[in-house]
Amino acid sequence: MAGLSKKLEEKRAELARLIERKAFDAYVRHGAVPDDLHRLAETAADSHKFLDLYAGLSIKALPNGRPTTHYTWRTAADDRVRHAHAALEGQVFAWTNAPSQGHPGSAPNCRCWAEPYYGNPALPDAFLTLQSERRVSSNPTELWASIDTLSRPDGSVAASHIRMTDGTSVQSTFSGTNTSQVVSLPDGGFYQLDSAGASRQIAVGQNGQAAIKVAWLRQSLVPRLIAPPPAGTIILPDYDPNVQWDVLVTPAALVLRGAAVLYNLAVAAPKPLGLGEDDLPVLAFKVWSGKNRGDTSTFALETLTAEQVAQTCKSLLDVQTWTTQAAAILLPQRPTMSASAWGTAVHFSVHGQVEAHKEMFPEKYANVFSELTVLDGRDGRDDDGPYYGQSGSSRLDVVEKVSSNLFCVIDVKTGRSGLTTSRIREILSKLPKDVQVFILEVRPFL
Repeated sequence: MAGLSKKLEEKRAELARLIERKAFDAYVRHGAVPDDLHRLAETAADSHKFLDLYAGLSIKALPNGRPTTHYTWRTAADDRVRHAHAALEGQVFAWTNAPSQGHPGSAPNCRCWAEPYYGNPALPDAFLTLQSERRVSSNPTELWASIDTLSRPDGSVAASHIRMTDGTSVQSTFSGTNTSQVVSLPDGGFYQLDSAGASRQIAVGQNGQAAIKVAWLRQSLVPRLIAPPPAGTIILPDYDPNVQWDVLVTPAALVLRGAAVLYNLAVAAPKPLGLGEDDLPVLAFKVWSGKNRGDTSTFALETLTAEQVAQTCKSLLDVQTWTTQAAAILLPQRPTMSASAWGTAVHFSVHGQVEAHKEMFPEKYANVFSELTVLDGRDGRDDDGPYYGQSGSSRLDVVEKVSSNLFCVIDVKTGRSGLTTSRIREILSKLPKDVQVFILEVRPFL
């Protein structure tokens, strides 16, 4: 094996021995050796092929800081996508071997993006030595108590188990384009989100028994496309501020609780949930008006790349900047203020920034509104709309109306607490029906 260093030759030989054992075991059990093992054996026997494989495993090329050697090509799924790029939708590529069109987003005005492909399609996890790591929090105010992760040689997470301080447990697995996340609640309720490419499936239930399942394509969450509600869609009862949603175990409440847990953990501990440094976790909701069934909703934790944020919630980066600036200016006063007064001051400053920019750049910020009072699908912009403090109304920090069927609701946070199920339900109940809603948080960077 000329051309390999001593260390690489040892790794090649180790891989060859492992393949030989696996091939023998497969032959004994099934009478045949899988084609994947034949290909791996050829790779281990050829120094050039082995170097290519090793180089691929060493790549951490995603700009968002999420380690990966491969990605799945994703498009915006509309009539503006180039035909050549539409043909690549769903295909898996290595970062070291770009297709003839280049990587997603490299062509002028390309809106495609790279969805992470966990692991290497040519090297199953069974042939890898996974690295185990355990972290235990000594901070009682931290959302999580312990995190156990199994990582591949390329740094990507293969599986994780997070135990939260309230007794909730979250188990996640990441393989190829498939991910599975199971939230086990202290009262026996559970929420399971399975993703396979563009498809999503949610199951909720109690003590291991599923009460309801919902499946749909992620394209139904894409702006400009309004799909009919899938069979089994969760029916949400009317919002009642006196109901303690955090302790209910009805199917609707379980969906809200599970989605909120995943979202808050994605903010607090993104890597164990498969997120990169710049991936943005959002709660993605689709709300339909269900003729004779009442209002129906389906929703899940999603992530937006920088490219997707630029196409959808365009004001997010501005709101983040204004929140950080407000907190920095008010920081000297922080020791003399209560948490509530501090939060009110930051919110008021952000509101002032939004109004000032709307006046200076009316076209750019025409559909961005701050401290918006909403009630029953109407808002305080209309003369006959709800007014501040009106019974049953809610105040939303920042709302961007991207289109007639897509709203970005940005919650400005100044404390450590995350989104609660009551707050999520309240937001949904006050917005128009037949819309897609992204709920996001911003916190000051100090």
